[in-house]
Amino acid sequence: MLTTGSKTLAVFAKELVGLDNTRVIARMLPRMDNMEKCAQLGIEQKISLRFKGHFPKN
Repeated sequence: MLTTGSKTLAVFAKELVGLDNTRVIARMLPRMDNMEKCAQLGIEQKISLRFKGHFPKN
């Protein structure tokens, strides 16, 4: 498992997307630019996790 932010997603996606037995799941804020970035990198929206912040501490 690898975790990275949306700013560096392209670095890893170009190496990992399409590899056998490898699934890339992007976790990011639900912003249009993030969704467009996933589409450009070949990451399907059905396997991206989009969260809306701020999260409570309890």
